[in-house]
Amino acid sequence: MEVSFGVPADLNAWMELVRRVRGNFPGLETEEALAEHRQTVLKFMLKKQALCIKARGEILGVLLFSRSRNMICCLAVAPEHRRRGAASAVLDAALAELKLQAPLVNGSAMAEIYTMMESGEAAVGI
Repeated sequence: MEVSFGVPADLNAWMELVRRVRGNFPGLETEEALAEHRQTVLKFMLKKQALCIKARGEILGVLLFSRSRNMICCLAVAPEHRRRGAASAVLDAALAELKLQAPLVNGSAMAEIYTMMESGEAAVGI
């Protein structure tokens, strides 16, 4: 498995994965919402704030993060590749990017992570 910045050439495969797991992401139920998300992903790619993890050329997982907010925005892994280290690898890469400029709180870098729970509620971690 290899983590790299997502590039526009990855966009179609990225969105195929998003389509497969969109049931886990409130707000991506319609084609219009997916089209908007596609444009968001492209913007993040162009700012080098989109990471993907691949094996044998296949995208296994994707992650969007915001440097300006020190925040993980979206993380998804294909169901058949979960619990195999893909999420950890891509999250570690994102946190390394954020630590380059994260504010210090009590001597440690801080980043926010928002997680959508099955109930539809958002959980916040720091």
